[in-house]
Amino acid sequence: MKAHEIRGKQDFILAVYVDRRTVAAADGAQFYSEPIQTLQLGSFVRQQGYKVKAHKHVNLRTPATVYCTQEVLIVIRGRIQVAIYDRDDSLVWVGNIGEGEAVHLIDGGHAVEVLENGTVFYEVKQGPYMGADDKVQLASWDEQMR
Repeated sequence: MKAHEIRGKQDFILAVYVDRRTVAAADGAQFYSEPIQTLQLGSFVRQQGYKVKAHKHVNLRTPATVYCTQEVLIVIRGRIQVAIYDRDDSLVWVGNIGEGEAVHLIDGGHAVEVLENGTVFYEVKQGPYMGADDKVQLASWDEQMR
């Protein structure tokens, strides 16, 4: 089963949503991001005793160029609602992400609302964080729907 790709008007992949059914249907290692992305999202379905051999990743002499910060949100407990915006700031998709699910935010913009008390989610993104210069505020999806 393939992850749900959220695309913009010009067919750019803005985000990839991975639900529990997608992960449960995976066998072994399954990556949902395109290999060219500077941040990768994958899942691993393995049996007891499986081992990943000790390894390290090569320190590239020519590091990858990061044109925009990508993020992965992984819900541990509860639910969040995520809105995805196209490159022109128009709202493209709104969906709920539940426990054990993830969304890889690749391009465009996004907003997040917590739907349940006690919700816990991880945010993984590239650094370095540039402070106030790192992001531009957009109109929220409820403002756009008015």
